[in-house]
Amino acid sequence: MLVGVPRELPVFGEDELSEAEVELLGLLIGDGCMTGASPMLTAELPHIRDAAARCAPAFGVRVTETAKAGTDAVAIWFSNALPRVTAAQVAERAGVVAGTVHQARSGRGTASISDATRARIEAAVEERHYTGEHEPNHLQAWLEELGLWGKESHDTFVPDPIFRLPRHQLALFLSRLYATDGSAWVAEGHGYFGISYTSVSERLIRDVQHLLLRFGIIARIRERQVKYVDTDGDETRRPAFELEIRDADNVLRFLDEIGIFAKDEACARVRAAAEARTTAHTNTDLLPVEIWDTILAEKGDRSWADVSAATGRPRNHDWHVGKRRPSRRLVAELAEALDSQVLRDWATSDLYWDEVVSVEYAGEERVYDLTIPEVHNFVADDIVVHN
Repeated sequence: MLVGVPRELPVFGEDELSEAEVELLGLLIGDGCMTGASPMLTAELPHIRDAAARCAPAFGVRVTETAKAGTDAVAIWFSNALPRVTAAQVAERAGVVAGTVHQARSGRGTASISDATRARIEAAVEERHYTGEHEPNHLQAWLEELGLWGKESHDTFVPDPIFRLPRHQLALFLSRLYATDGSAWVAEGHGYFGISYTSVSERLIRDVQHLLLRFGIIARIRERQVKYVDTDGDETRRPAFELEIRDADNVLRFLDEIGIFAKDEACARVRAAAEARTTAHTNTDLLPVEIWDTILAEKGDRSWADVSAATGRPRNHDWHVGKRRPSRRLVAELAEALDSQVLRDWATSDLYWDEVVSVEYAGEERVYDLTIPEVHNFVADDIVVHN
């Protein structure tokens, strides 16, 4: 069974974030750890490491790197900024050691501190505006506000503010996200190419699929099993979800609108492969098989041999009439050969015909009646539905 879904949802917001927020969030959702003592990002590419260092000051955090054993990657930690004034600086001003400042501030062991010494410490504290505390980790606090802090990789998602970004910032977010677990690839010698993003979080994959649809990019989800090492070091397998863009038109649209940060060479190879494809072969962007009834009606008494010749095919070409779902491109060719506006409308419609592979019970929910005038259709969860 087929269901009509929109080919594009050109809806963008107006609530901008800072460039640093958009960029770093894309990197952290893709390859970050948000369950430790402070936010951490794993990175191999120098461009990503530079981006992390460039964005950190916007959050008032400092960046430290540690090598990850056995790999070329580094762990980038976003830690609390150092206090503006240290206990050692206060101690120097008061003529004491730092430990005495800590004692005076904590109230422990103060019996050994004279009134004069305590007075000098208090004066130095006031003069230097010393708080004795680190600044809060503003990046971690922001991730908590977004609902991301404490989430494991399989629970990661795109937070609400991203869905309200304007077009250029949404493209920035996606390009940084794809810089982590995304890839642009060409199967040399086979003619295959594509853009992919993989995650163990199904929610994240579906969020990204929706965001791509805003740019008119259709991507398909493929589930597979991957190796996973748990906290005890035991190796198991868990489901992973791959978001694939395979046909030339959508691949080129992705590269033009979004691209993948720090993977320019791979993107250039994919672009060359997509642009070299003289005929877009696809087994995904197909119209319902019932369209053949309309094609036959538009063809009328004209022979298939004449139609084949009009499209530049041999006169004995087998069209597989009524047996296969024709592609939009094929119907567009027939529309020109038959000079049919009806077929042109089918070939250029805003609908993409997707297959329903399963229907699963999701429980009982309160529903609401909606009446949409004229066409009676509207989009819900990226599916075209009826009143």
